Amino acid sequence: MLGKLLRWFRAKQPKPLQQSELEGEGNVVVQVVGDGNSVAVGYSYLRLTRFVNRRLAALPEPTETDLLQAHARSIDLLGREAELSDLWNWLTDARPISVRVMTGSAGRGKTRLALEVCEQAAAKGWRAGFLTGPELKRFLAQQNAAEWGWNAPTLAVIDYAATGAVELSAWLRELSDHRALTRPVDTPPLRLLLLERQADPAAAGGWWHTVFGGGDSTGAAVRRLLDRPEPMALPALASDDARRAVMAGLLRKIGSELVVPAAKADAYLDDRLSMLTWGGEPLFLMMAALLAAKSDFAAVLGLSRDDLALRVADRELERVAQLAEARGVAGGFARHMTAVATLRQGIAADNALAVIGDEREAQGHDGIDRAIAKAVLEEALYHPDGRIAAVAPDMVGEAVLLRVLGGREGLDGVAAVDRAALTARTEVVAVVIRSCQDYAIHGHAAPLAWLDALGASALQDLPMLLQLLNALPQHSLTLRERTWHLTATAATTLRTLTTDDAETYRPLLATALNNMSNFLSALGRHDDALAAVEEAADLCRELAARHPDAFRPDLAMALNNMSSILSALGRRDDALAAVEQAADLYRELAARHPDAFRPDLAMVLNNMSTFLSALGRHDDALAAVEEAADLYRELAARHPDAFRPDLAMALNN
Repeated sequence: MLGKLLRWFRAKQPKPLQQSELEGEGNVVVQVVGDGNSVAVGYSYLRLTRFVNRRLAALPEPTETDLLQAHARSIDLLGREAELSDLWNWLTDARPISVRVMTGSAGRGKTRLALEVCEQAAAKGWRAGFLTGPELKRFLAQQNAAEWGWNAPTLAVIDYAATGAVELSAWLRELSDHRALTRPVDTPPLRLLLLERQADPAAAGGWWHTVFGGGDSTGAAVRRLLDRPEPMALPALASDDARRAVMAGLLRKIGSELVVPAAKADAYLDDRLSMLTWGGEPLFLMMAALLAAKSDFAAVLGLSRDDLALRVADRELERVAQLAEARGVAGGFARHMTAVATLRQGIAADNALAVIGDEREAQGHDGIDRAIAKAVLEEALYHPDGRIAAVAPDMVGEAVLLRVLGGREGLDGVAAVDRAALTARTEVVAVVIRSCQDYAIHGHAAPLAWLDALGASALQDLPMLLQLLNALPQHSLTLRERTWHLTATAATTLRTLTTDDAETYRPLLATALNNMSNFLSALGRHDDALAAVEEAADLCRELAARHPDAFRPDLAMALNNMSSILSALGRRDDALAAVEQAADLYRELAARHPDAFRPDLAMVLNNMSTFLSALGRHDDALAAVEEAADLYRELAARHPDAFRPDLAMALNN
């Protein structure tokens, strides 16, 4: 939804110069190590970083939270040999341009693994590093990426892919038409590694849909850039030896005399390591070691993941408060500003005085000197580029928010969230969504109160509303009611806008209605879900009549969703009619774009067989499921991890 809107805005902008209009033989990618550096070569360039300025050795006085950050590389990467090998095989395969998505929960080690891959690739001559959100926006603004060239093998890692989904959609659409795809011999490989907590290719909304879910032929071309149709899920550390090694590495780094017992030397530790829900998460193992250094393992191995993060957050807040009080700044205000900086993902030096002034007034600390407070916070929350840093890693930063802004189930922090969102909307939305993912699912109500506040503000701010919908997990039970409410709000807003600009907003309204029907159906409100999806299908039918290449896939998806809802309402004949229309559309699309639409055709045929069987038409049901099984067999031969389960389901049916 958000991707479509951005592409429309971009189409209205003046076109950048094409490569043929520029001097020189091509563009280059520039590898920049560190933060805040800029090197311009020729007309266009790309800046990548491996965050050397944020490694432990580069920090003036490393703190406990510094030790826990992936960028610090405070301990060796452990237990990831298989994943490193798989990633290196992907880097060196024959494709000129390839995209991989890697998912994993907070603390699993996605960023740390990606940093290690970058280090290994750079040692072998690759231009490898992280592509930050601001840099991606700057890069896209300078030229048409379809004309961009790179003069060496290049790996760009994009962390928090959901936050940059709109820009990624624009870039990948341009790269899908890049000359390297037709002249691969002349071009070194380009690899994009996208990192995110979750990604659901089956969802009708969300960041994956924004980046890879386009229904037109360009959307199909973007999906062909993927090295696999499903994200690579990073597993937890399975080996107890690797888990011990992570804790031992952190203890050595801080110079602790505490020793991790060897296997079978401590029955309690053996049992806990194998049973802990967070035992396979490197970040939580490091937190446990950090806390155990001041007590013992027995005192920390019984804690939950949330308790570990909250205890580390308490120590960080106490450190900042003590430093502030020693400089004459109230510790309570320093704690509050630590939370604000974390909520905003940092406060730039040139904006710090204004933010401190606003919070000083809101908190009733008129006697605090802004300049002194700024100096204290810059020292306590050091960042190499001079900003007031956010507390990291994410789980600890979010725990800081809970401690400082979480009173009365988050209501005490709503005003601070609203103020921060006025000038740092993208950052605040991302932090609140991650807080919901990490803490609301375990019963913490505060992040939901902050999300509700952002949702209320979004009623008058369509881009913010669309950003929220883009970032929210599509199948989170905790967030389902709120996602449905925001989707309904978006549909209401878009209905109003279609009277002013139908060409732009009707496609967005169709997407919102289709998403809304999915949520209503999941909530058991099938009559309301049917009304929404019928409206979506009518819009898609109208759009497909005018732009068939662009909107036939959307119509097919709406019809398939309609068939499921009709079936749930007991209207089996109507359900069959809808799914047959969807199958006809997907068969046409798969004939033209087999890689993009064969999975959809197989899915619809499988659904059709179920409806036919329920109507007693067993011969027709068998024919449909046999066709689905044949398609899944072909897909599983190419992508076994992704499609073997679907093949098994079709064979079972």
